[in-house]
Amino acid sequence: MVKPISFPRFLKTANKIRKINTLQNSPRQQTIPNKPYIFIKIDKKKMKKVFLAEILVIESLKDYLKITTTTNRYIIHQTLFSFTEQLPQNKFMQIHRSYTIAVDKIDTIEGNSVEIAGIRYPFGRTYVWICK
Repeated sequence: MVKPISFPRFLKTANKIRKINTLQNSPRQQTIPNKPYIFIKIDKKKMKKVFLAEILVIESLKDYLKITTTTNRYIIHQTLFSFTEQLPQNKFMQIHRSYTIAVDKIDTIEGNSVEIAGIRYPFGRTYVWICK
């Protein structure tokens, strides 16, 4: 292992190893419902498991992200682009340079904005074509 390791690269590798391990496990693992999740670093030493089904919106705050879930909000040190790359593309979509949303959590689409949990999020001009 070559040091230093960037955190996004470490997280990507850890998620990949987890995925390989779940494929190699016994058939009893397949009978248990598998809820996809991702680990986020919320403290210097603390990693938190966040289920993808609970994520509503990821908002960029320069080099930080505010991840809004159905139960909590987390602030992490990572860029929106690198975090969005780790998410499944069929479930999450970047709609603005500052927002990535969970597609299945959209309540309404009106004009150039979407509403999720009572909050409106605008589409960026470069992202409008994706939603049409």
